[in-house]
Amino acid sequence: MKIKKIALALATLAMGSSIAFAASTSSTQGINIAYGSDFITQSQPHDTSGIRVGYTIAPSNWSWANNTLVAYTEISYAYWHSTATNGGNSTENILAFGPVGRWYFANMSSWSPYVEVGVGPAALSKNSFGDRMLGSRLLFQDVGGIGATFGQNRQMYASVNAIHYSNAGLHADNDGITVPVLLTVGYNFT
Repeated sequence: MKIKKIALALATLAMGSSIAFAASTSSTQGINIAYGSDFITQSQPHDTSGIRVGYTIAPSNWSWANNTLVAYTEISYAYWHSTATNGGNSTENILAFGPVGRWYFANMSSWSPYVEVGVGPAALSKNSFGDRMLGSRLLFQDVGGIGATFGQNRQMYASVNAIHYSNAGLHADNDGITVPVLLTVGYNFT
């Protein structure tokens, strides 16, 4: 188990280094805010909702194919609330960061639709959420969704994402947390 923790710590250090590198080069930075809920599907734990705020850094050299493929790094904070099946309430604070890849599948004159996916380490305030046993306070955050950018330089964007937290099988307890609907709006500073 020590080797797995060391590997996770090294991955976290590598991501931190990429954030420092991204901030030191010519880059686009942005902010976003999201509301998440399981109102469409009753995921586990039940009645999960909350907010998530993020700060993004997209170095200018992290784009390919005439800006059709773009990568950026995001640092985020999330606050989730849940009503456990046993009737109790639970909250979780999560700090996460990691790379995100975005593919613009069309380029219209006033907007550009995209799909995106990302994964990275996440630090939680507790190793349980409601009646879900997470096995550790260090997990992975997986996020994916569809959205569109608006404005002359793709400055504004809106997306619908799903987000999942788990320890990727590094611990026997791995119930995970899933928020199937995450509505995000953001603004990029060029």
